[in-house]
Amino acid sequence: MLSKNPLEPQRELASAEDAAQALRLAIIAELDAINLYKQLATAVKDDRVRRVLEDVTNEERTHFGEFLSLLNELDPQQAKELEAGAKEVAELLGQRPSDPGEQAKAQQTPDLKGVPDAFLRALQDARRLRAVIPLVSLGPGAIAAPRGSVTDDDVVRSPADVIPLARLSVDFSVPQEELEYYRRLGVPAAPSSALRAATRLGLAEDSLIFSALSSAAQVKASGDWSGPGFFTRLLSQALAKLSSQGPFALALSPADRAYLASVIDQAGVDELQRASRLVDKVVVSGGAPSGSALLLSYSPDCVDLLVGTDGQVDYLGLQGGEHRFTAWETLAVRAKAQSCVALIARA
Repeated sequence: MLSKNPLEPQRELASAEDAAQALRLAIIAELDAINLYKQLATAVKDDRVRRVLEDVTNEERTHFGEFLSLLNELDPQQAKELEAGAKEVAELLGQRPSDPGEQAKAQQTPDLKGVPDAFLRALQDARRLRAVIPLVSLGPGAIAAPRGSVTDDDVVRSPADVIPLARLSVDFSVPQEELEYYRRLGVPAAPSSALRAATRLGLAEDSLIFSALSSAAQVKASGDWSGPGFFTRLLSQALAKLSSQGPFALALSPADRAYLASVIDQAGVDELQRASRLVDKVVVSGGAPSGSALLLSYSPDCVDLLVGTDGQVDYLGLQGGEHRFTAWETLAVRAKAQSCVALIARA
């Protein structure tokens, strides 16, 4: 038993030297625990029990590394001796001495690398409107693009003003314990906080696109959606006023999709099915407001999405036992012909 009675009175708080001594005892205890659990794992026949013991062994190894790192902070002389010993061993083995900082970074990289990958996969799924709008990649560092417009004689002109790219960002953090969980399982990290942050960024992007196109819409229609054929009639009127020949996409919110699907005629056909026959694609996005549907031609000569930095995930560092990240992108919507976009509102 290396621990002390916690109820024993202490006259003063432990100094750094006392804490270092306690850490050395803790390291001894961890090494003993590692050997014990490893011996038990090799002694049992039950695979389930052995897996549990091996998992506990790996946890104790993690604790050993944590205590050793903390000891290096509290005892600079110990840190120097460890570094000198590592170099001596490397020379005897004929290996190139490595920087302890690089070793720590290499150990963390596999765990942290999976976080941006999981975020970007979830972000790709969360982006709905981007799938139907032509994309123009400007590259990282771009802050603006020319505002192209189409005149009545279909001649593309670029006026002097430019479109600034908007910056969208989300912050999230991943506890170290969660990364350790994925490491023990041997699977790529997919933290729930990263997935939720990706969904938020995807919704923010869709909201920006919907808002920009709604403001640019030259064709507008408003009316009742509650009866069979009502929304389809408004959609047909808007299509007739658009200058483009298509293809056309209809974007609406999940609530409006459910609303239109509940409006059913006597033949059993719901309003969403009827309306979808008039367009090439129906896009449902949480970034669209309820009560408004967007009809647009997604031809490159009508509208495009300008993208500068596309889904960048930056690591901010470790704080309070959690790895902090920020994810961001820069983009803007360019409506080249406002007569290619229509807004259909529910009265």
